[in-house]
Amino acid sequence: GYNSLFKSWNVLNSGIQFLEGILNLELKNIAELYQIWCFLEVKKVLQNILGKDKPDDIDLAQIEVDSFIFKIRKGVKSRVLYKLDDGQEVELFHDFSIGTKNGDDMVSRTVTQKPDIVLRLTKQDLFDNYKLTYLYDAKYRLVSDDKENAPDIPPDDAINQMHRYRDA
Repeated sequence: GYNSLFKSWNVLNSGIQFLEGILNLELKNIAELYQIWCFLEVKKVLQNILGKDKPDDIDLAQIEVDSFIFKIRKGVKSRVLYKLDDGQEVELFHDFSIGTKNGDDMVSRTVTQKPDIVLRLTKQDLFDNYKLTYLYDAKYRLVSDDKENAPDIPPDDAINQMHRYRDA
């Protein structure tokens, strides 16, 4: 009698845990999903342009699994690296943080920046290990976007908007 009671209890307990897990399923934030999709699409475009089947090195952010909820660990950047035959490198980052300290690889002169996608090209033909960095984020704009022959600097309202995002 105790054996069948114990088996029934385990089945009931497993069913309750499963039901609680199903009820904890969450709707994903569409902005986060779109950001990840854009990163994967840029990676695919890079592979087509470079004529590579796969990256030379992949370092993706870890996925945390809590019951039925999958989360990408915040603050951990994903990096995809392509090495070219001439020694140049193409790096693609997601969730990259550009700090204000001079010891960092890249430095922000205002506040810590967290663009959605960063593309960095390490060139060998200009200077030794010269890096060209391109930031892709919906909140970044330039004066030259609206005015032809204007300098590539952000307009004041864009800087103020970024500060409001940060403060929020």
